[in-house]
Amino acid sequence: MKKITVIVLAGKRQDMIEGCLKTLLWADEKILVSLEADNKTMKIAQKYGFKIVKGIREYNFSKWRNQGALASAGDWLIYVDSDERVTPDLKKEILGKINQDKEKVNGYFIPRKNYFLAKEFKSEWPDYQLRLIKKKALVTWRGNIHETPEIKGETKKLKNYLVHLSHRSIKASLLNTIKWSKLEAENRFKTAHPRMTSWRFIRIFLTGVWQFIKKRSWKEGVEGVIDGIYQLFSLFFTYVRLWEMQRGESLKKSYQKIDQKIQELWE
Repeated sequence: MKKITVIVLAGKRQDMIEGCLKTLLWADEKILVSLEADNKTMKIAQKYGFKIVKGIREYNFSKWRNQGALASAGDWLIYVDSDERVTPDLKKEILGKINQDKEKVNGYFIPRKNYFLAKEFKSEWPDYQLRLIKKKALVTWRGNIHETPEIKGETKKLKNYLVHLSHRSIKASLLNTIKWSKLEAENRFKTAHPRMTSWRFIRIFLTGVWQFIKKRSWKEGVEGVIDGIYQLFSLFFTYVRLWEMQRGESLKKSYQKIDQKIQELWE
């Protein structure tokens, strides 16, 4: 029988971590990569027999996933995020696939059923994610955000799905946007993205509106409209942060100069 290792990433305030871990107890080896997780999260992980791996302090999803792989001993790796859930049918399918030696497959894409603000978004189905990987075929994960695995060999798709419980509150979504937009802006800045100008912002806005229309988000109801507008806001916010980086001089420094000129008028 092939052994399977499950790898979970857990950061601060993981209020749903226990529900995730409960769906993974069937794995032969269980690893939680801690991203400054609080004591409560650590205790929950230990309660369910998870090995704790301390994640590096750099904010980089690929490096955290690679850390989990390096600490693993299983023949197969399955990556599950703390806001995702494995169903009994998916577990059964996974165990069946990895023990079929006749299949020369090194990785499987798993579909996700996405929930946004507690509503299932059928328009995003099947949202395939490459999460079940033969360890010896994994080359590395790449990208500090929106990371993807590089593997050797053939891949196929599974039929059963992960449940993704996304955007559970507006506040949390905004905090994540603030965090992730900085990383995305830095990625663009490092690759010498063309300087942001007025017309570029207008083009980005119009592209976002077109994507909203093309995706037909409004068919998901109020939640779909919220999602469409929110995605446009997130994109806009990323490019505003890029513009801020491209200025060269920080806004704080610029305001200090303005203030200094005003003070000089009083001398």
